[in-house]
Amino acid sequence: YNKLCDAPVDCASQIASDLPEDTRDTLDVLTDTLMWCHEYRAAHDIYQYMSDKGSCDVRMRLADCLRCLGNHRKAIEILECIPVNSYGRYSTLGDAYRDLGMYNEAETSFLKALQIEYNNISVDVLTDYYGTLLATEDDRKEKVDLICTASPDHRLKMITVSTPSVIQCIASLGNVYSSMKQRNTAQAYYKKSLQLIDELYGKGAAVSHAADTLYNQANNYRHMERYCDAEQCYALALNIYKEKSTGAGGPSIADTLNNMGLNYVLMNQYNKAKDKLSEALSVYEEISQGASSADIAGTLNNQGNNYRLKKQYRDAELCYIESIDLYRDILHGTGSADLAGTLTDLGMNYNLMKEYSKANQSYSEALSVYRDILQGAGHAIAGIHIELAYTLYKQGTNYHIMKQYSDAEKCFMEALAIYEKESHTSGTINNKADTLSYLGSNYNLMKRYDEAEQSYCGALGLYRQMAQGADSIDVAVTLSNLGGNYMDKGDDNEGILKLKEALSIFQRLDPENPKIKELQDVIASQNSYCVIL
Repeated sequence: YNKLCDAPVDCASQIASDLPEDTRDTLDVLTDTLMWCHEYRAAHDIYQYMSDKGSCDVRMRLADCLRCLGNHRKAIEILECIPVNSYGRYSTLGDAYRDLGMYNEAETSFLKALQIEYNNISVDVLTDYYGTLLATEDDRKEKVDLICTASPDHRLKMITVSTPSVIQCIASLGNVYSSMKQRNTAQAYYKKSLQLIDELYGKGAAVSHAADTLYNQANNYRHMERYCDAEQCYALALNIYKEKSTGAGGPSIADTLNNMGLNYVLMNQYNKAKDKLSEALSVYEEISQGASSADIAGTLNNQGNNYRLKKQYRDAELCYIESIDLYRDILHGTGSADLAGTLTDLGMNYNLMKEYSKANQSYSEALSVYRDILQGAGHAIAGIHIELAYTLYKQGTNYHIMKQYSDAEKCFMEALAIYEKESHTSGTINNKADTLSYLGSNYNLMKRYDEAEQSYCGALGLYRQMAQGADSIDVAVTLSNLGGNYMDKGDDNEGILKLKEALSIFQRLDPENPKIKELQDVIASQNSYCVIL
């Protein structure tokens, strides 16, 4: 295995020469094994060697390998030049487009793959999978036109039988809809995939398709903040992966443990999170055999987040730094969104440690990486602009604490410009509201009260929009700050009205909140109120 990874072409050529009659099959097995072990560079070299023979199938495999290596544009270029309309071609295209954040193109590609596969299911294939009951032409399913069917839900109703490829394609569409933040639609596709698996293999069958779908369904539940449902799906997926594994573990087991740990972090079950993340690290380290690994770096980042939330900031710092060092070793001087995200997390950790200069340095490094990614790509990349804006917001709050209000203002304004441009993206409303709220506090301390009022009112409107017109703690905090701003500029009557409105919300929604006593004292004395950060 080590020789295969170190010198893949020489090793593969030697193996092929020893078994000339099975050369292609042998190389397929070797490359499949390397891909399964995430040894994409070694697999790429063998595919490149094999592609000289001009096989469309090998070129499709090479494109998939390039996609896994992050070279999505080259993968798409190869696939678009293959003169075959096949399930494999469109399915790999769908994966490449989804990785690039081109979700509409990904959806169309997967639909083409699904339509080709579904409409070409023969009576013999149906008989093989479902038994003699479907052996006659009368029992064959109708051909479908999925491309022209607008409703994702209606498409699912058209699928009545399946093959493993049909199941995989439906699950892949679920992944696309999850990436598009269409979480409920994604769940419908995952459930359909699992239903077809039960029909094809038997209820509860321990097959790889089921584990992969459960794993992705769990990720989708986690994004929906349905953490208990996610926990259950992760556990089911993990059991199948372990049952299918012949060794101590594999990438799928490690990935599932990693995401289970992240899910426990979000459930505030930090000890369980630590155990799962540590277990994931052990599996990743065994797979990598001492080499630098992005999987290890990502898990260390998650462990750092877990320590940070447990307020074990020094332990978190060590995890983040080790993660960053691994990313830099792997990337050889280039950047990635994962590296930038870890730098942002390190900045947040330093902020909590009150090491503001170090926090600022980490945020600046993260911003530089994000900007290099966008400049190098020459086009918008899904999520990168939002992550850039969030890091700008965090750096702005750090400058604010350091009383560098002009620098904070610049960060907040740049972040808001991005959120305005990306207003169609899910999750931006909350980020924009938080940024406006902090900008209002920044203006207040700069004694620019009219601009502070405008920012607070903007934040207030967004918080109420998210709460669908109802009250929330965010609404109460913003009303408090708005009231304090009115009093600072001499409008005590309007200020007291806002403070009373805020007090009423706090008393109803959070009766133990310490701000209640503070607000009561200010209202009673009509002294100036200090904004809440």
